[in-house]
Amino acid sequence: MIVPSSTSSSNSVPPNGSVKPWLLALVLAVGVLAGLEALARSNGHRPSVADDAQLWSYWRKQASSEDSRTVALIGGSKIELGFSPATFKQIYPEYALVQLAVNGTQPVASLRDLAADSSFRGVVICDATEQSLEKEYWDSQEHLVRQYRAGAPLDAGLNLRASLFVQTNFAMAGPFLNLAKIGAVAVASRRFRAPYHVTTFPDRSQEADFRKIHDLTAFHEQHVRRVRATEYPDTTPEQWLASFRTVDAMAAQVRARGGKVVFLRMPIGPALSKSLDHRYPRRLYWDAAIARSRSVFVRADDYPALSDFNVPDEAHLDFRDTPRFTRALACVLGSKGVLPQKVPTDACPAVNATVR
Repeated sequence: MIVPSSTSSSNSVPPNGSVKPWLLALVLAVGVLAGLEALARSNGHRPSVADDAQLWSYWRKQASSEDSRTVALIGGSKIELGFSPATFKQIYPEYALVQLAVNGTQPVASLRDLAADSSFRGVVICDATEQSLEKEYWDSQEHLVRQYRAGAPLDAGLNLRASLFVQTNFAMAGPFLNLAKIGAVAVASRRFRAPYHVTTFPDRSQEADFRKIHDLTAFHEQHVRRVRATEYPDTTPEQWLASFRTVDAMAAQVRARGGKVVFLRMPIGPALSKSLDHRYPRRLYWDAAIARSRSVFVRADDYPALSDFNVPDEAHLDFRDTPRFTRALACVLGSKGVLPQKVPTDACPAVNATVR
């Protein structure tokens, strides 16, 4: 018969009562967090991930696959919010989609990086306006490119997976919610913090639910005022086109490896459209770029199927509209030979005879 030693017994069984305070604290902490999670969900919050450099770098790496059936989306929040990955995968299940657009930035640094990457041989869909291609904005995504090029630590993948697991399962782990923000709102208004209308997913796609905006009319008017107050770079058409030739040379590097580049002007609201067209007359900028390039150009306002949308903040589509937009875009890109034609071309007629 084996008799446990007094040493092993004393180490395995704590003195009576010594664990109870810690156990009680743990139970209370779990209870508080569970209560806050339930309260957050009942107030319209949903899990949303932090769109940081680590997540961007992970997806940037997926683009270097040497597979022509890779589609990289670059640009700003218009395409990050306006494109439906689920709809795209329904139409093109054989293609890999990589979302590299970044809210509040412009696309040239990412295009330059993809152009320099011999392992990228796919399709680039570049969310762009005439303003976003201005030379002074070229480096707005360079910090992300540099971090990606610097490489990641060995445990980066594990850390990212653990972080995404928490963020995708708990609303309270999202970037819009924390105890300090909840407390500040509670003190000021005696209410739980209202949900943010944008949700970010692990594939870096985003959804905007404008029904979460309490006063959508005031919200829209605020953005119209912001558009009207926008200050544009003071460049001439000749200066802009000279800069664009450098950007198009990047696109030519992608094309030289068998890839394709599309410059896409997304659907925008009337105030933003008027502002951009006043600063950048189409004939002197967009159409002049087309005449000097072998890239593909798509303007949403040339196609009813791409432009027949309400744009609540002048720049972004509601998530309920993104499947229809993505399907229409697939139709247009198919008609231009960028992607296989899987959506009938009569679903996306052009209204501008000069479109190419």
